[in-house]
Amino acid sequence: MSICRKCKKQIKATDVKGCSKCAATYHYQCLDISPENFAKESKAYKCSWKCTECKSIDRRGDISDTLSPSATSSHAGDSSDISNIADLKSYFDRSLEEALSRQRKDIIRDFAADSADTRAKLQELTTSIQYMSDRYDQLQEALEQKSKDCEELRSENKELRSDLGILQAQVEDLGSKLNQFEQLSRDNNLEIQCVPEHSAENLKSVINQLAGTVGHPLREHEILNYHRVAKINKDTKRPKSIIVKLSSPLIRDSLLAAVKTFNRTHQSDKLNSAHLGLADKDKQPIYVCEHLTPTNKQLHAAARKAAKDKNFQFVWVRNGRVFMRKDPASKSFVVKD
Repeated sequence: MSICRKCKKQIKATDVKGCSKCAATYHYQCLDISPENFAKESKAYKCSWKCTECKSIDRRGDISDTLSPSATSSHAGDSSDISNIADLKSYFDRSLEEALSRQRKDIIRDFAADSADTRAKLQELTTSIQYMSDRYDQLQEALEQKSKDCEELRSENKELRSDLGILQAQVEDLGSKLNQFEQLSRDNNLEIQCVPEHSAENLKSVINQLAGTVGHPLREHEILNYHRVAKINKDTKRPKSIIVKLSSPLIRDSLLAAVKTFNRTHQSDKLNSAHLGLADKDKQPIYVCEHLTPTNKQLHAAARKAAKDKNFQFVWVRNGRVFMRKDPASKSFVVKD
């Protein structure tokens, strides 16, 4: 294995650079030759390559040969070529020019190898830049398309939001109208709450007993229908409410007024299960009110809670609408959603 003349280390066969004249070997890295340039060197160039020292010796040898005594004597004897000092000066100039020409060729050859590598790198760089430019143009075009799509989606979303707002308003309006119609269909109805349930109960008898207790007996044709309804909250222990459909809103309002009068005049013994002939251990208070829709029931419950929080004294229902009043001296108002 060869030894590098410069770093004195062994050289791999793939990294050796040998002088064609003195046979000295070098690492091509020690000669500041890049791997790319070294790989591009032809076989002929490698075989003719000379180290720096040999190149210097060749240049000095050319000049020495020119100035050697034999050459001088030979030319001195030739009176036709060198006859005077002017001819000698011309000869030296010509020899120097030839030496400089050879050195210039060596420099140009070395520069050409480096220049070829540089041109190759520039070509690679140009290709890379062109690729990046093309990719940038593609990305720019894609981004513009995406921006256009986003703008169209934003416009469509705005239109959909507008349409949704209109639809929501229409749904709310339809819901309100539906609630009004549903409440109108219950204008003849009463709801009796907290009446204890029994397996063999007679609801018509319970209704007549309640009407008689409050001093407003009902005739046979005034009671059109009656039944218990399922509980909204299945976890509550309260009995199912009784819905009574009477013959007219006037009969309903008269019975409601009688219940209110009875409770006002019997503060210590308001309407309860004992008045209906239901012998339970404890008297259960009985409540009679208008038959509200689920929406109006929620509104009534919210109004009672708000009245408690804001110290309103009065909350009541009349003809399916919820009213509130802060105190006897203030005005009442209708509660809406």
